Amino acid sequence: MRDRPNFQGDYFVHAIDIKAPFDAKPEKVAGLDNAGAAQAAFAQLVKSNPPDRIITLRDGARVMDEQHGRAVWCELIGRWLPADE
Repeated sequence: MRDRPNFQGDYFVHAIDIKAPFDAKPEKVAGLDNAGAAQAAFAQLVKSNPPDRIITLRDGARVMDEQHGRAVWCELIGRWLPADE
């Protein structure tokens, strides 16, 4: 963790943001210093978020990966379930 934030306000090297369809700015949901842990957290968030959400993995200002969520709606229980891959 850094002693002061970078120009995007992050204290960590890697950040994960989620943007919903009508949000003006993405919501910061995670900050990590380890690239492997950041990629694993990103993969889990992609599987568990609805398709209308855009999940972004950043290294500072550089976008490492950006995907739409892949969760599946279950009518039986009325909620989103993580996608099986």
